[in-house]
Amino acid sequence: MSVVEDVRQALQDTLAPEIRELKARLDALDTRMGHLETRMDRNEAAADRRHSEVLNTIRDAMEITHLRERIARLEAERDPKLQHPS
Repeated sequence: MSVVEDVRQALQDTLAPEIRELKARLDALDTRMGHLETRMDRNEAAADRRHSEVLNTIRDAMEITHLRERIARLEAERDPKLQHPS
């Protein structure tokens, strides 16, 4: 064997296992990142649902308040005594 081939073989013998180990670690990190992204997507979807539910609840409460005010005005117009009870 020539010196170049000896050096090449020594580098391959030394570096190849480390490169394989690094590749395996990167693959494991990629898998973990994929799981984390999936969890984040689920959490974001759940947060969006809760946000929509809160907004709907607020809209319902505002509508109920508006209806109560309209009913009170209509009752007051119908019976002026209800406006200023003695």
